[in-house]
Amino acid sequence: MIPVRCFTCGKVVGNKWEPYQQSLKNGCSVNEALDSLGLARSCCRGMLMTHIDLTDDQMDYDPKPKERHNPGPKPEPKPKPQPQVSGLKRDKPDN
Repeated sequence: MIPVRCFTCGKVVGNKWEPYQQSLKNGCSVNEALDSLGLARSCCRGMLMTHIDLTDDQMDYDPKPKERHNPGPKPEPKPKPQPQVSGLKRDKPDN
């Protein structure tokens, strides 16, 4: 997960990660790939060159057991017992 913006200058670099990786796979050098993306500042270039994508590695360490992802339907709630009203003493008006 690459940051959306450069930490130093604030330029948007998050949308350039996938085209950068594609350029490298197609055989472009690092400098050619960064130049083609319009990254001239050294801070922005460093953001892409030094980024390590750990998203796939983090997916292996899911802390929740597999059963908890889809627990199924919830059981019906039990009805609450109604309070019984009997033997109430009512105040009688004084006449």
